[in-house]
Amino acid sequence: MLKIAFFDIDGTLTDSGYFISEDSNNLVKRFSTRDFMGLQMLVSRGVTVAFISGAPDQCIDRKMEHLPSWSDKAVIHSGVSDKLKFVQNLYADEIDFSEMAFIGDDVNDLGLLEQVGIAGCPNDAVTDVINYIETRKDGFVMSKNGGYGAVREFCEMLLPFIDSYDKIEIGETDGQSEE
Repeated sequence: MLKIAFFDIDGTLTDSGYFISEDSNNLVKRFSTRDFMGLQMLVSRGVTVAFISGAPDQCIDRKMEHLPSWSDKAVIHSGVSDKLKFVQNLYADEIDFSEMAFIGDDVNDLGLLEQVGIAGCPNDAVTDVINYIETRKDGFVMSKNGGYGAVREFCEMLLPFIDSYDKIEIGETDGQSEE
């Protein structure tokens, strides 16, 4: 049974690009609202959603401030240099790797991708990640690119791996929409 799903941010939840204002005080990233509805689908079924990023990321903090009440069930880990070691130290005593899923797009994600029960990557992930994911029977290359629905697609693909899939309907969490 799936208990926790990890999501890389840059290149997976975003398109890997960002804008910086001329005064360098503002960093802007683009997120897909459809991806966040997919995340809500997992949370409403009891799966912990954890964002994990190699870079410090204030944009995801700000995005989570504007979501409905399920955002308090999501965990943000940013500035993580070694994602596998971090997950081993924080979660491995409580949750078996076979009960974890992760979607990532770059070589710094490979360590964790190699350990989790279900692994995925956006269609535009780097070649090394795509090649690895394609070797796994439980690895899935999304048809969509990072920031353009890959996370939603991964969330929908995970639904059959959740015991309570047929018991809870989407929207039962709080009746709110994120838009």
